[in-house]
Amino acid sequence: METCGGILTDQNLRPAVSLQGLLLNSDDVPVSYTTKGPQSTGTAGTEFYASVPSTVPVWFIHFEMGSSTASPNATSETSSISETIGEVDSAQTAVQQVARIQAAAVQTQCLPDGHMVAIPGSVPNLAAIEGFGGSRAGSLAGATVLVAKGPYVINLMWGVQSSSQTTTLTLPTPSEIGSIVEKALTLIPS
Repeated sequence: METCGGILTDQNLRPAVSLQGLLLNSDDVPVSYTTKGPQSTGTAGTEFYASVPSTVPVWFIHFEMGSSTASPNATSETSSISETIGEVDSAQTAVQQVARIQAAAVQTQCLPDGHMVAIPGSVPNLAAIEGFGGSRAGSLAGATVLVAKGPYVINLMWGVQSSSQTTTLTLPTPSEIGSIVEKALTLIPS
């Protein structure tokens, strides 16, 4: 199973199904984030990165905001929010898949130094997997929330990347994450 990124697919039973209308849009994320708009896995470029099971084409949207500082210590920082939605054959399967992906992600530590953080909201026991890391290219931080609603699996991801290795990165607070999760869930039919 591809737990740190990719699509967990069964046979594509309904290739004409579009989940595009279930995705967040620019009005649902903080001001200053931009997007190229929704895409399906058939048009996915390098932006697509999420573990989502689906029996129909998976849809995703990626929002990004960047900033930079001037020389002599020029740095850049990019923040992102991504949502990916897949549909499986039942609500029970969706819940099972979310639990399976979360357990595998925590066990394999897809996010360096990953840990679980409780997220407030209408979903009991909802948590984000947060992690921080770095490389010669800079520092990065990420948070991933997986949630099921009906037969849908929703993967929401937040990322912050800096060109500086010494920058302390800050992810959105659990309340800020919870607010976007709640908005995403209102777009999913009951």
